[in-house]
Amino acid sequence: DYRPEGFSIANVINPIFSHTESTPVYTIGGSLVSTTEIVFENVGEYLVEITLPESANYKEATVNVKITINPAKVVITNLAISGWTYGESAKAPTCNATFTNSDRIITYVYAKAIDGEYTSTVPTNAGTYYVKAIATALSSNIEGAESDPISFTIAKATPSISGINNEKTYTKVYDGNAYVFSGITGS
Repeated sequence: DYRPEGFSIANVINPIFSHTESTPVYTIGGSLVSTTEIVFENVGEYLVEITLPESANYKEATVNVKITINPAKVVITNLAISGWTYGESAKAPTCNATFTNSDRIITYVYAKAIDGEYTSTVPTNAGTYYVKAIATALSSNIEGAESDPISFTIAKATPSISGINNEKTYTKVYDGNAYVFSGITGS
């Protein structure tokens, strides 16, 4: 699979030559690439011809090798998010992912059910929700990925009642009319 630093042919195959009287020649598609090694920097199929030229004691020998470098898949680990209480600022999820930000973008999506429809909208109401990390590849050398979802909770806020003196007893003598108790506010 692809590596950002490229592949030396020695990482893919390790040719062993029967003598050192001549220097091996590496070509791709008939074009001389190197007399030392080939470095593959991108995904693809390569037909590599390795030739050990004729020397004083040996005939020329040629081997053709087909090398396929496949896209590497982004690996997402350690997805985490802390819950919060209704009315507080949302907490941001975090994760670790292979490759750098120039190779891939990480986004987070949310749903009310584990197998529900995921969107980029961060939930705001109290309840249990799920989040997934999605890695989108920015080059053909890597393949995106999606994490398994994890749950988090937005807790219900604790309401408050004000405008009442807990030390006081409120009394009213019934006079045949309804009594309106006012001045109470809640949040």
